This record gives sequence, C-alpha cells and structure tokens, in this order.
Amino acid sequence: MDPKILLIKPQARLSWQYHDRRGEIWKVLDGPVGVMTSRTNLQSSEPRIFKTDEVIEISRGTRHRLIGLDKWGIVAEVWVSTDPNNPTNESDNHRLSDDYGRS
Repeated sequence: MDPKILLIKPQARLSWQYHDRRGEIWKVLDGPVGVMTSRTNLQSSEPRIFKTDEVIEISRGTRHRLIGLDKWGIVAEVWVSTDPNNPTNESDNHRLSDDYGRS
C-alpha cells in the first residue's frame, strides 16, 4: 500500500480515533509533531514529541491523535491490515473526538 501523507497545521489536532482492522506506521517527514496514544479512551495531558525521521508504530485498537506544534508537520502513514479476509478501509475509523465535527 502506498503511504497516505498527513499535513498537520500548527496547533491543530486530528481525530482522537482507533481502528478495529488495522495498525498504522507513521514516519515524520517534517517535524516535530505531537502524538497522543492510549489503550483506553482517555487521553494523556501532554503529547509525545517526535522529530523528523522518527517512526511511530500504532497497534490495532490503540487510540491515537496527531497534533501540530509550532510549524506545519508532515507525516507519512502506512496501514498494516490485521485481517486478510476483511481488509481495512476508511470505514474502519472510530472517531471518539474530532475538532472538525466528523463522525
């Protein structure tokens, strides 16, 4: 699968979400960026900071959110499908919180 390129503007947040049928691997192409992860629906108070060229592995079911810091961030995202009989797609997004009103 080709990577999906995520652009995150300064001080913006993408969805607090998880997936049933996939994990994800993110590589920071231009950072730093903030990342929140949790095995529960509760978010930590502070994101972990990842710099350019660092890799983040997000396992299936892990809640996660990408956060922009002081400048635009660029992250390459690759999906890791966990069920070969039911490949993942965009319908596998479970958004728990979204600043843009998406469900």
